[in-house]
Amino acid sequence: ARPAHQAWLEHTRALIALRRERPDLRDPAWDPSRVVHDEAAGWLVLGRARTAVAVNLGREARDVPLPSLPGTPRLLLSSRQGVALRE
Repeated sequence: ARPAHQAWLEHTRALIALRRERPDLRDPAWDPSRVVHDEAAGWLVLGRARTAVAVNLGREARDVPLPSLPGTPRLLLSSRQGVALRE
């Protein structure tokens, strides 16, 4: 596959693996979910039991507030280099 296609394929595989590893991402019930967004800033956060999925839909890097979840926050997957969690 071409480099861009290969990167997309690898990211898709990583997303599938993450879904397999995190039971709260497999739960089909939407009841325990919390969704917050800022349309003007272009971000969305979906919080499930122990996992938050943060999406930056803009072209620029930005701070996205994460919900308070149990445990120590860890970045599990990113589609770009340089993404980091901050206090």
